[in-house]
Amino acid sequence: MKDVTYAIGDVHGCYYQLDKILELIKADKRPDETAEIVFIGDYIDRGPEVKAVLDRVMANDDDIPFVCLKGNHEDMCLGAYAGDDYMSWQWNGGDATDRSFDKGRVPDEYLAWMASLPVDYETDHYIFVHAGLSPGQSKDETDTHEKLWIRKEFLYSNYDWGKPVVHGHTP
Repeated sequence: MKDVTYAIGDVHGCYYQLDKILELIKADKRPDETAEIVFIGDYIDRGPEVKAVLDRVMANDDDIPFVCLKGNHEDMCLGAYAGDDYMSWQWNGGDATDRSFDKGRVPDEYLAWMASLPVDYETDHYIFVHAGLSPGQSKDETDTHEKLWIRKEFLYSNYDWGKPVVHGHTP
């Protein structure tokens, strides 16, 4: 068990802000503590430095180890490159992701990393998931689509999952 867990959600290609928050976390952590940083998805789309964000998070070589979860934007990207609605992803910020790479296309190693990401993570004290959980269902009963996309049903629910659910997705 870690002494402290930090959560970061919805970076959306904003490398400068990511770098600053990681600096703040390093300054906050006491030398005698063990810690981890849980990213709760949406590394890509919208922001100007998607590739830099992915390179930093994928390297996972900071002093504090990262746990990286998948978000709905990674899900859309993977779907777009698999032949799903490419234009829908582009309209939701995917154009910024493509522009971030030299050839205007996300390289296979980045897509493979996104595909490998888990959709939830649980500690003794918290459940981490990108969008939320289905009310009336445990973390394990909630399907992957809901963990990445749910909104109102989760946000307006008073269901008790036994511990706080830390999420992003909704501004």
